[in-house]
This record gives sequence, C-alpha cells and structure tokens, in this order.
Amino acid sequence: GDFSNTGTLTEVLSFCEFMKTLPHPKKYLCPGNHDLPCDATWYEKNFPSWHDEMVSPAAVAQMLSEAGVEVLGGTEVKTLLGGLTLFGSSAQPRQPKGRPQMAFGRTRGKALKEEWDRLPYGLDVLVTHTPPSQMLDMDINGKHLGCEELLIAVKRTRPLVHVFGHVHAGYGVKSDKHTTFVNAACARDRRGAGGSLNAPFVFDIGTVRPRTKECASEGGNDGACGGAHCARGARVAATADSELQRSKQTSLTKLPVLALRTHKSRQKHAVDTLQPKHTVGVTLQVTLMHPDGTRPLIEWRMFITPRYEGSLYV
Repeated sequence: GDFSNTGTLTEVLSFCEFMKTLPHPKKYLCPGNHDLPCDATWYEKNFPSWHDEMVSPAAVAQMLSEAGVEVLGGTEVKTLLGGLTLFGSSAQPRQPKGRPQMAFGRTRGKALKEEWDRLPYGLDVLVTHTPPSQMLDMDINGKHLGCEELLIAVKRTRPLVHVFGHVHAGYGVKSDKHTTFVNAACARDRRGAGGSLNAPFVFDIGTVRPRTKECASEGGNDGACGGAHCARGARVAATADSELQRSKQTSLTKLPVLALRTHKSRQKHAVDTLQPKHTVGVTLQVTLMHPDGTRPLIEWRMFITPRYEGSLYV
C-alpha cells in the first residue's frame, strides 16, 4: 500500500502505468492510509481535508482494474496458481490525536478486533498494511506502532507468511514458531522524502498439504504430528531482489512489493530434500548482489524450526 501520497489522479495514473509494465499474471494491491480514494466511504466524507476537489473513487478503481491490479478488500480469500491462499486487508489503527485522519483507520480495540476476527485459519499469505504489534513495527523513535488485535489474530490463525509495511523503519524479516513476518516497506524515509529505497522481497512458496486446525490439537505444533491431516509442509524463501529494486519506481517510493513464485511440479521434492521427513520449518534465503547486478556476491540461507525463534534483517 501507499502507492501514492494522497491518491491524486496524477499519482494513481503514474502507479497504473508502472504496473502495466510488469509481466506478472496476477497483481494484487492492499491499499494504505495514503491511498485516500481507495477507502471510498471515508474519502467521500473527508476529502475536503485533503483535496480541493474530490477524486472519484470509482474512477480510481477503474484505473486500477484496467492496469490489471486487483484490490484486496478484506472480504475474501484468493486462490493463486498452485493452490496457494492469499488474504489482504487495509484496516489499521487510526492516526494519533493531533494528526489528520487518513484512509482505513479504525479505533484500537473492539473495531479492529471485529476486523481481524474475519481472518481464516491457515492462510499461505496474509497481506496487511499495518504490522502486528511487536513485529517489525518500531519507528525511528523506538515506539511500537503495530496493531495489538492483529497480533492476536495472527497468533490464532497462523498464516505461513505475513507481509506488511506502513512503519518504514521496521523493514526486515522475523519469524516465530508458525509464521514468517516480513515488513516490506520500500521507502527508508517518511513519504519517501530522501528517495532512498529498500530492496523488494521475492518469495518461493511450495505447499505440500493443506493446513488444518487438527495439527495444533495433536501436540501444539502445526504439522509436527506427521498424520494424514498434517498441516505444515511448506518451503519459504525470502530474498531481497536487487533486480526488482532497479525498476523505475519514481513515484512509488513507499510501495511494498511482494512477488510469489510457485513450484507446483517440484513441491514435494523441494521439501523432502531440504529437511528430514515431517520436520517443520521455514527456509530464509538472502542474496547480496554485485552493484552492477550481474552476479551474487553473498548468498545466505537459514532453516528455522518451531523450536527456534530468529530474526533476520536485510
């Protein structure tokens, strides 16, 4: 999200033109608080605080659709190639007192709890704009800005990967026993003021079996039981891709980028050769490319089991 500063037509057009140049067959957007017209009901009531004239939310939606971008509205699960499941929501805590309110803001507590109660169990990928509390959500002043209710919901529903942005200083990767958390905020400075970008992340995900609640009841760890219903059987690699970073994103200084690559024909082979049978975990991979982009200088991998809680910042 935050593909714009306030969602003017010029900003939306610039974003759509960029998205049209990308070859990906599926392009999903989880709008952020700066993408004001994407929160149509709120914007129609509050646009005078931001714009002299109202930008048509319907026109913005049409522009995004014509650019091949599908908006994640927090209402349905998307099924991707290879059977991967994706869910996204832009809901987030309201702006602090003293700052003008922005799109998709909800009052902390009950309102956000109701929003996150809709999260389904066992997603492959969850995309939100806000980070969960205590997970890569610390600003430059050392304050945690994430959503407490979202953290509770993620702990309950155990998505394989949770991707978010919003808090630029939290950029990086962190893992707990069940979920890999990725703050993919591209801009290093507020509103991209310095023009400095973080590298986007690219994930490889291969799911062997669907995940169910039954695994948790077999001893507390997804997939640890090894039964026929075993939920955990996936390989995840997170790579900071310098090739994507070099794409021309002159107006996209705050846009978190997530690319999914599935390996349907090699899913079982990939899991069995990377780890012993029934072992549960996540493989994180980081590649540091040469400045000219022609070759990798360093490649680093780490396999994380449910008994290891690690952090990796790239």
